[in-house]
Amino acid sequence: MLFVCATFSIQNVLAKQALVHVHPLVFALLRDGGATPVLAVAALVVDGRGRCARCWRPRGWRQWCGLAAGGALGLCGNQIFYLVGLSLTSSTLTAIWNTGGPVLTGLFAWALRQERFSWLRVAGLVVATLGLAGTTVWGAIADADVDAAGGGSMRSGGTAKLLLGTLALLIYVVCCAIFCVMLKPMFAWGPRATTLIAWLYFFGASCLAVAVGIYAAVLAAMAPMAPGGRAGNITTPPATTTRARSRGDAVWDGLQLGAIFPLQDNGEAVGAIVFAALIGSALNYALMTWSNPRVGPTLQALYGIVQIPLTALVALVLLRTVPTVREGAATVVVAIALGLTTAAHVVAERENKEREEQGEEGEEGEEEGETERGGDASAKVAPPDRAHVAINVSCATPLLAVA
Repeated sequence: MLFVCATFSIQNVLAKQALVHVHPLVFALLRDGGATPVLAVAALVVDGRGRCARCWRPRGWRQWCGLAAGGALGLCGNQIFYLVGLSLTSSTLTAIWNTGGPVLTGLFAWALRQERFSWLRVAGLVVATLGLAGTTVWGAIADADVDAAGGGSMRSGGTAKLLLGTLALLIYVVCCAIFCVMLKPMFAWGPRATTLIAWLYFFGASCLAVAVGIYAAVLAAMAPMAPGGRAGNITTPPATTTRARSRGDAVWDGLQLGAIFPLQDNGEAVGAIVFAALIGSALNYALMTWSNPRVGPTLQALYGIVQIPLTALVALVLLRTVPTVREGAATVVVAIALGLTTAAHVVAERENKEREEQGEEGEEGEEEGETERGGDASAKVAPPDRAHVAINVSCATPLLAVA
C-alpha cells in the first residue's frame, strides 16, 4: 500500500500536466483500455497457469451485475470525476480529498455490517466534513477576491472552477469508498485478486468506451452546418479559414485527440497515459485488490495519507507548485479525521480479538466437558485464523502517530 500511494502521487502530478491538453474522457479510456489486456494476461499466467479453463468466470446474473456495477462505479465513474476534479483544482488538493476516503469507507462498511458502529468514526466524519467544507469556502472566497482584483483577466472563473472541481472530487471519493466496500464480498465468489480486478477493468473500460461514444455523438450532432452541407467546427473558425470542417473534425477537436496523436509529437501526454495505465492502474489496482481482504477496507484507504506530502513534493519538483496555506489547513483537518478513524479501527480489532479469545476459552471448556462425558472433542472445528488482526493494529499504530 505504501508503494501504491507513492506511485499514485506521481500519477497525480503527471496527469495534471497531461490534462492541460488531453480530454479527461480520453485519458480515462486510454488508461483503463491499456490496463485491461495487461491484467487479463497477468490473470491468465498467474491465476490460470496459462490455461483459460483454470481462470475464474462469473456465474449467475448476480455476479455479472456485481462486476458490471463495480466496474462502472469504481473504474469508470470514479476515474472521470477524478480527472475532472484534478484538471479544475491542484494535484495536492486532489491528494487531500483522496485521503478522505477512509472516513466514508468506514461509514459504508458499517452500513453494510462489515464493521461495527463507533462514535470515533462518526467524529472523524464530522471533522472531515466540516474541515473540508470550511477550506473549500475559504478557497472560494480567496479566488473570488483574485477575480475581482484582476477584473477577470487573471483567473477568470477561478471560483466556479474550484467549486466544480471540489464537487467532482467529492463524488470521486464517494465512488472509491463504495468500491472498496464492494470488493470484500466479491472474494466470497472464489476469484483470485488478479482475475477479479481484470474482470472489473474490462467492465470499467467498456463503460468508458460507451461514454466516449455518446460524447462523440453529441459533439457531432451539435456541430453547426457549414456551407456545402458539411458540419462546421464546434468553435468559431478564424476569419481566414474557408475550408469547411467535417463532423469528424468536430469530434477530433472536441475530444482533443490532437494532444495525443501522432504519438511521436506528444511524448509528455503519452508518457503520462502509459504510466497511469501500467503502474497507476494495472499494477496498483491489482495490489489494492490483493491487499483488501488482508488489511480491511478502512485501513487500506487509510494509507492514502501518504499521498499528501509525496504529491506536494513531486508537484514542487515538476510543476514548481508551492503548497498553499489552505492546503496545509486541509491536510491538518484530514489528518485529525484519519486519526479518529484509525483509533476506531484499532479499538474494533482489539474487541474482535478479545471476543475470539473468549470464544476459544468457552470452546475449550465445552471440549473438556465432552471429554469427561466420553464425547469426541476432535469433532470440534477450530476457529478461523485471525492473525491479520495483529498486522492491522501494527500497521495502524505508526500511521496514527503520523496523523
